[in-house]
Amino acid sequence: MNKKVHELVNQIRQLEEELREALLEQEAKLSYQLEGSKVRFDQAVKSAHKRLKTGLFTWLRNSRPQSFLSAPFVYGMVLPIGPLDISLTCTSRFALAVRHTPGHPV
Repeated sequence: MNKKVHELVNQIRQLEEELREALLEQEAKLSYQLEGSKVRFDQAVKSAHKRLKTGLFTWLRNSRPQSFLSAPFVYGMVLPIGPLDISLTCTSRFALAVRHTPGHPV
């Protein structure tokens, strides 16, 4: 590799190290730790979340009537939209398979 490529690789490594240090600093400030792909919160954060959690009956008592009166209509649309989505997906896959459309996964 030429000199310019070596310089760029070294610069990338330095930036990666700075990023690693900044993430560790942020973890310490926000009371969490990254373990692989999971985020682990400290006990103080967990207890604060539990304190601020709102139960169903408390939410119903404190919310506006429009919020819970519209819920059956919103969630009721899952039943007709689910089968519609499945049928359209199957139909489009069948049509593409019949047409042998190149470059499109079937």
